[in-house]
Amino acid sequence: MHPEGAPGDRLLDDGILQLLDGLNLRKHSASVLGALVAAMPRNERLPAVVRTAAKYTAKRCERESMVLPGLHFGQSGAVWALLDAARALADPKLMARAVKLATEIPIVSTNPDVCDGSAGAGLTVLHAWRVTGDLQFLDRAAECARHQDTDQGKYGFGHGIAGIAAFLLDYALVTDDKLCRIKAIRLADALCDGAMWDRTAARWPSGPGESIPLGGWCGDAAGVGSFLVRAWLATGDERYRKVADAAAAAVRADQWTMATASCHGVVENVEFLLDMAEATGDGRHRDWALKTIGTLAWPDDAGLPVLVAALVRMVVPGAQRLWMPPLRPS
Repeated sequence: MHPEGAPGDRLLDDGILQLLDGLNLRKHSASVLGALVAAMPRNERLPAVVRTAAKYTAKRCERESMVLPGLHFGQSGAVWALLDAARALADPKLMARAVKLATEIPIVSTNPDVCDGSAGAGLTVLHAWRVTGDLQFLDRAAECARHQDTDQGKYGFGHGIAGIAAFLLDYALVTDDKLCRIKAIRLADALCDGAMWDRTAARWPSGPGESIPLGGWCGDAAGVGSFLVRAWLATGDERYRKVADAAAAAVRADQWTMATASCHGVVENVEFLLDMAEATGDGRHRDWALKTIGTLAWPDDAGLPVLVAALVRMVVPGAQRLWMPPLRPS
């Protein structure tokens, strides 16, 4: 904690410097780009670095012979970062490249999930619409929603129904599509029914019929809670808030046994706690996030950009969570 600034200030600046000093554009360029765009107000060196990283990332995407739809293991995450970079830099040429790449993302896939499949593509084209206002992206999101498989057996966000439901809910809130809203709420109910309770904490196994709770954002409480808090804000159903709050309690209790990485570690857990703090106004969740960061060893190069993005949210009012639908879609 910086003695003369907001909590997290010094940690954030140290993280930015570490990204700049160790910047390796061949590896994780999309996540580094997303984090640096979010942190641009913090360092005068960042616009030039963002421009370089964006051009490199765009060139890599344009050279791909096979475009995969996933948000985390496909091209969607890189396109999302490029859209944000082009908007932050007010660069029309970069924006045109990002838009072209966004139109090339396949939005129908045999895999319906966020990390590898079509739900990730759906979230990305909705983000492209928010950035550009181009209605073709709403049309692409509509096609993705029509073909979305809601019978996925797993519970988690990255590879299961929580992430699929997050896309369907986001699309329904943007377009007032009643069928997608019904599907998303049905999945929210299934997730609440599938919770494994331990006093005031809720965790999830991989899917129905399983009895061992998983860990991490992609498969357990942080990811499921990230969807349920959005479902609560969209519907006002207090059951969703109650279960999301219990997921936050599990995240807080389990953080000491988890790695420092993003997907299977505590970094995305911090993002979920910040979601809860913003959505509920309950400072307890922000305190938990701050205590987690305060005791966190620097993660590996894959997790560091996501940690920097989380720190930006702690010290920059109004900063958004990367690669997630907004808490209150407009």
